[in-house]
Amino acid sequence: MTESLPKRLLFLDIDGVLNSKGWLEKGHMKHFSKMETHFDPAACRLLNDTIRRTGCGLVLSSSWRIQHEVAWIQSTLRARGCPLARFYGQTPNMWGDDGHEDDLRGREISAWLAASAWSGAHVIVDDSDGMGFEQRKHLVRTTWERGMTVDTVDEIEAMFERWEEEQ
Repeated sequence: MTESLPKRLLFLDIDGVLNSKGWLEKGHMKHFSKMETHFDPAACRLLNDTIRRTGCGLVLSSSWRIQHEVAWIQSTLRARGCPLARFYGQTPNMWGDDGHEDDLRGREISAWLAASAWSGAHVIVDDSDGMGFEQRKHLVRTTWERGMTVDTVDEIEAMFERWEEEQ
């Protein structure tokens, strides 16, 4: 990566963070083929607030990275309420590497961190706890039922601040 990274990075999941069961049940995703409708504008605004409050950059850790270009996700986020969205990369796809999928997301994040030789603060926002021990301490967990909330934003900010206090 030729561009310098911010001192804080947020590893971002999409399903269960920027959309939710509640969003789906309200009929907002009824045009399933229009992928941009999968992004709840209220959740996107909360992500924007997170970036504004913490100064973090984003790394895409969602499985969406397998089927969608990061540039498309970034522009969709900006159009749906998160104009501050800026991705600095995406985690590698390690699906099926060793048959242990219970900690897959965490291993992919660890691989990205190792490859980037980056050592700043990082937080993971995800509705899954499939992180393994190493990354679980960086996890702010959402739920599929609710997605990103004001409490999520507060937890992310507090986690970044705790990390910096410990350094």
